[in-house]
Amino acid sequence: MITDNPYEKAGFASFDELYKTHYRGLKKCIERNIKQPDVADDLAQETFLTVVECIERYDPKRSSIWGWVYTIAKYKMLDYFRKQHTRHSLISKLMSVSEESSSPEKEMDNGERVGLLREYAQRNFSKADMKTLELLVQGYSPQEMSRKLGISEEAARQRRFRMRKKCNDYLHLCDKKNR
Repeated sequence: MITDNPYEKAGFASFDELYKTHYRGLKKCIERNIKQPDVADDLAQETFLTVVECIERYDPKRSSIWGWVYTIAKYKMLDYFRKQHTRHSLISKLMSVSEESSSPEKEMDNGERVGLLREYAQRNFSKADMKTLELLVQGYSPQEMSRKLGISEEAARQRRFRMRKKCNDYLHLCDKKNR
């Protein structure tokens, strides 16, 4: 029997029924990992938006509906953690004062480092590289960058890597000159 209701193959009459059945449990699972109720709520909502967008792809032979929904949530959490880590590590690298400097007089302050990096980027980066750097600093994941830039996810990963390398190489060079 063919049906127009994609939720029937998951054992539910409608999205509302699926949502009411699994939302609270999903949010609790996310909260255990994220530890921030507001963020957990946002990620649970994003998960269910993806469920609505992708319900046609759900295959009950491969997993239970709970397993499928939780897998989507797991990837949402991973993206969240990657974004937080990227934002934290890049900002800390850009903003940190070199620990290798030999004396306090020779250390650059945070403002100098960011200013030098900004000038370097404006002089040496293409418009595409500048946009990539902007998205990188804002903490976008490769998936989000690929959508924003209209490129493949692999190309976004390569651009992110190149931007990090260029920035780190330049900052190391500045630190060496400043010693």
